[in-house]
Amino acid sequence: MMTTDRRLPTTMESRPVQEIPRSSPERIIEVIALLGVALTVTLPISFWRMLPDRVPTHFGASGQPDARGSKVWVFALLVISILLYSSLSVLARFPHRFNHPWRITPENAEAQYRCARWLVLGLKTTMVWIFVGC
Repeated sequence: MMTTDRRLPTTMESRPVQEIPRSSPERIIEVIALLGVALTVTLPISFWRMLPDRVPTHFGASGQPDARGSKVWVFALLVISILLYSSLSVLARFPHRFNHPWRITPENAEAQYRCARWLVLGLKTTMVWIFVGC
């Protein structure tokens, strides 16, 4: 008789696909992430005239700028932030495609997918706000 080890991961094809509605806390965190994206867009536009023509683009280990570039590079942070937000938002829609460390069954799928979605949501919100702080 063959036993199945529940710790072993399943193949993506055998995982149940479930549409799990977002919880209220997830919606709140999503709004916080969107607020960060909005700030990433509005801050450079609002302070454009106040920026020097050349801005630091890299900081060395001592914390001192060791490279400078045109202030247009400020918009690179904006683009990266929007791409991160968009990519992670799409990724969070497919938790059944993630690499889970244990077997996903119909019984534990909802809980595991919620955990995976929270992980991506937390990562997305943190990354967006790091770009706001740059």
